[in-house]
Amino acid sequence: MPATLKARESVHRRHEMSTPRINYAARMTNAVAGRGALTSTPFILVDVGASGGIEQCWRVFAPSLKAYGFDPLVKEVERLNQVEPSPDIRYFAYFVGDPGYGELYPPSFASDSVLGWSDQVYERTSAVRAQQLMSMSFTQRFNNEDPEIRLADQRTSLDEFFTHTHTPYVDFIKVDTDGHDYEVLLGARQTMAQKHVLGLLVECQLHGVRHPHSNLFSNIDRLLREQGFSLFDFEIYRYSRAALPGHFVYEIPAQTHEGQVVWGDALYFRDVTAVGYDQRWGALEPSKLLKLACLHELFGMPDCAAELLLQRRDALSGLVDVDHALDILANEMDPGSRGYRDRQARFEQSPKSFFPAPRRRPAPSLRSMLGALARRVRKW
Repeated sequence: MPATLKARESVHRRHEMSTPRINYAARMTNAVAGRGALTSTPFILVDVGASGGIEQCWRVFAPSLKAYGFDPLVKEVERLNQVEPSPDIRYFAYFVGDPGYGELYPPSFASDSVLGWSDQVYERTSAVRAQQLMSMSFTQRFNNEDPEIRLADQRTSLDEFFTHTHTPYVDFIKVDTDGHDYEVLLGARQTMAQKHVLGLLVECQLHGVRHPHSNLFSNIDRLLREQGFSLFDFEIYRYSRAALPGHFVYEIPAQTHEGQVVWGDALYFRDVTAVGYDQRWGALEPSKLLKLACLHELFGMPDCAAELLLQRRDALSGLVDVDHALDILANEMDPGSRGYRDRQARFEQSPKSFFPAPRRRPAPSLRSMLGALARRVRKW
């Protein structure tokens, strides 16, 4: 993604986690963390592109939360480390990528006018035109308050970093960079496999240069599926063309309600309840299964959490009261529910009761009734 594209979205995306389905009141997860079920195995988050700090929703895992944030904006990293109250959450001024990426995707390919042809549409959007008309610089305004932006002079990959830090495992990776998301994932293949990563949220470009290793969603999806992950959610963002501007979603010149999809945020998890998953990818220990159920709840998928709890009840019973957790999830999906068993019984008895409530036709107005009567009189 162009730097200005990421910059002008960052303020809103930090607070929304790029999906409206985030459950900021994840009661089951809060209970799990509060009762100390994760004390011996804290939840470990990795945030690549951490300007603004980690999302507030991750704090639900506290006090069993540890996080590593990476961003190339030196002063922003310094600020975050100064204001962060938890000693278990640290930020690092690094460019994160993969040391061999230049060989897989040589700069000469992208610079070739024919081979490197790109269908990226952002520069043709109403967002860019509006920024020009308003003389706005989102990079300067949102990504660094200092007039002189200072970037990190250190580079690393997640594989290299976590080899040196001897972190035993990683639970979740969020990647939101200036168009280097695929490269970050390439440099994290060892981490994803050996650290038993449960899920990822990745910013994805939908248009660009067609190459097996360019920063496109198609390549990101292939890479993550090869690592044993499945797509669980995809939030799309539209941008209208400057030729006919659409309506902006926020009070800034950015995404619009109309227009072509330009990029999105893809959410991946290990689908451990799929038939044959353990045989293909290996079984997860109980604490990992519990964290995965919590992640499902956090990202607004209580049904996926319930399926996992039911299928792995024996493994999880020593860490959580499965029946109580199921009741919480049922109540989150349906606040009027009297518990999981009651809700499931209602579904089994009458699936139609889960259909949308029929829309009630508005009562006709006096004017419309008189008009109908007049039409009938004329016909008569």
